[in-house]
Amino acid sequence: MKVFIDKYQENKVAYCGGYRRAKKDIPSYTAYWTRGMTSIHPEEHRFLSPRECARIQSFPDRFIFKGKTIENYTQICNAVPPLLAKAFGCYIIKVLTGEEINPIPWDIWSSKNSQVFRGKVDSKCEDNNFLIQLELRF
Repeated sequence: MKVFIDKYQENKVAYCGGYRRAKKDIPSYTAYWTRGMTSIHPEEHRFLSPRECARIQSFPDRFIFKGKTIENYTQICNAVPPLLAKAFGCYIIKVLTGEEINPIPWDIWSSKNSQVFRGKVDSKCEDNNFLIQLELRF
């Protein structure tokens, strides 16, 4: 497996989004699962486990995924991250009712007036490293 992982270590991917080594110093790539592909652990020569992918997606450790491992990857990687869904829900409540709700501590990316999400985007399997910022004003 080490030879296989080393072959794809430099972001040379077989399909968009697969077989990339996760990096510890930047936000994670999008949780991705198709045809047995997901990100590679940043230090060890193995794929990320379903639980590690769930943590990246902001699922709490107490959340239980039912089914086989492949089904777990599919559930996690097809999901809207819970904290993102909660942020959108709070914003919708504010727009509809005028009620101010801020239940999520966004310590890492928060600024005084907005929450910023950062991520990378792949376009046709090119390593373009675009930085996306989505600001939700609360």
